[in-house]
Amino acid sequence: MKLDALISELVKVAAITELKAKRARVAASVRTKATHAQWDEFTESDVAEADAFTRELISDQLDG
Repeated sequence: MKLDALISELVKVAAITELKAKRARVAASVRTKATHAQWDEFTESDVAEADAFTRELISDQLDG
């Protein structure tokens, strides 16, 4: 399953909100750009936000 489809499914089953879905898509985009060494297409703050979102998502699932 493609990541975007997975994110959409999580919204459909109310596992995440539409806002978190948008944040997830941004984090996925940063990850993809990093994986493809497109260093000039994201900033250190983009990486920090992607990391913060990932930690938040994991924490929400562990606490829930």
